[in-house]
Order: sequence, then structure tokens, then C-alpha cells
Amino acid sequence: MQPILLLSNPVKNNTISLQANITGILQVNIYNLKGQELLKTTINNTATGARHSLSLPTVKSGMYILHVTDVRNRYSFKVLLQ
Repeated sequence: MQPILLLSNPVKNNTISLQANITGILQVNIYNLKGQELLKTTINNTATGARHSLSLPTVKSGMYILHVTDVRNRYSFKVLLQ
């Protein structure tokens, strides 16, 4: 089982949904392709398999990079917002 799953890609309605199959504090960052940070948030994931939604109401359609970091690893995803 993957530690972090991106539940829908491409993303619709400017909401990224992910499932965390690890517990603990997760740092979430979203960047555009120029490397500019658009979102920085922390999730306290207390249950394996918990789902989380990240709302991006002001972000335009396009390709973005999502990083989810725990105490040991960083997981990266390319995300297409439609």
C-alpha cells in the first residue's frame, strides 16, 4: 500500500483529495512549475487511511507539484487542475 495516495488526477473543482496511509504530522506544499509556493499547510493524520481535501479556490487550471512530507520521507506528485 502506498503511504500517500492522490485520489483524483486530474483534479476538478480546485480540490485535491488525498489518502494518508501513515500517521503523524504531514507537511503539504503545492508549487507551480516556476517553483512558487501556492499552499503550505500541516495535517495531523491520526488514522491510517484517512482522507483529506485541500481547497485551492484561487488557483488557475494547469500543472502543479504536490509535496507531502513526514518525519522520514517526502512524496511528490504532479497534479493537473482542470
